[in-house]
Amino acid sequence: MSVDEIRRRCGEILGQESPADADFVCAVPDSSNTAALGYARQTGLPYELALIRNHYVGRTFISPAQKVRDMSVRIKFNPVRRLIEGKRVVVIDDSIVRGTTMRKLVKLIRAAGAAEVHLRIASPPVTHPCYYGIDTPVRKELIGSSHTVDEIATYLRVDSLAYLSLEGLLRATGNPAVHCAACFTGKYPVPFENELSMEIPDRGAATPEVGSPGAR
Repeated sequence: MSVDEIRRRCGEILGQESPADADFVCAVPDSSNTAALGYARQTGLPYELALIRNHYVGRTFISPAQKVRDMSVRIKFNPVRRLIEGKRVVVIDDSIVRGTTMRKLVKLIRAAGAAEVHLRIASPPVTHPCYYGIDTPVRKELIGSSHTVDEIATYLRVDSLAYLSLEGLLRATGNPAVHCAACFTGKYPVPFENELSMEIPDRGAATPEVGSPGAR
């Protein structure tokens, strides 16, 4: 199956489910570029390269220390003020993990003069860790595991926030029966060791408060 095609379809379905009254669409490069193109095509909004990525910085959400993640965001992304200033911007990203990276990025976009920031995520909320090879944190560090969409929007300081529905994501694949959705649902198709399950606290267990610096 074509990853490019599925990501574009995710962006299109996200545009159907959650359009925004804005001036243009931009991606959080590079993983969200294709979904942003699909969103722009579906909504009819222009697509702009309003965030420029430094390709010498790695994946920020994997960095273990919060100070390292914060510094990496400032180095990794450069907003284009000429495009952003005074505009209502739809920002497309593929996921939110901890929430801290996105909070810093939104701050950068607002500092570049954005009038409004509308965040659209081309996947459902990540509520559970992946034990099949993806380096995601334990559940208590996943902001989507213990906070509502409205609470996350408040923490990120965006004007609106919407995620792609699980149904929309599976529909985008064209063959939903063969895909794992455990990180969105908590239903793991293959069992894992008991000691791993001990790292998954119940929903509502101790997590950073929205607005505190412990929650991508």
